Amino acid sequence: MATINGKQYEWADIDIVVGGMHVSTQQAISYKRAIEKTAIYGKGRQPIAIQKGNASYEGKISLLQGELEAMEIAATAAGSDLLEISFDIVVGYIDDATVSYDYIRGAQFTEYEKGMSQGDANMVIELPFTALGIGKK
Repeated sequence: MATINGKQYEWADIDIVVGGMHVSTQQAISYKRAIEKTAIYGKGRQPIAIQKGNASYEGKISLLQGELEAMEIAATAAGSDLLEISFDIVVGYIDDATVSYDYIRGAQFTEYEKGMSQGDANMVIELPFTALGIGKK
């Protein structure tokens, strides 16, 4: 990983936009790309090739309840449900010297659960998603 002025990106450098809405209460985000791979065998015990299969893209974002409520209102205003709509997510890694963006294309939330316990100061909601692609553009 490249180091700019001796500094790596940190949490304060992350900026997230979900479906055109800037997210300001993010608590966590993670996402991954995967490609199914299978060893192909011929004569003997050792694989002779690796065959590629389907690609998949998934992740999750954790944010505060108020942000979820705003997303639900926006989805309802568009005549849909938050778990039914498709949207893009842009994750910006921004510091003083450099900017890098990851584009998560065609994402859809798969579920979410609300809940609080005695003593909680806020509600953090995790929103898992699946997507059509993840890349630099």
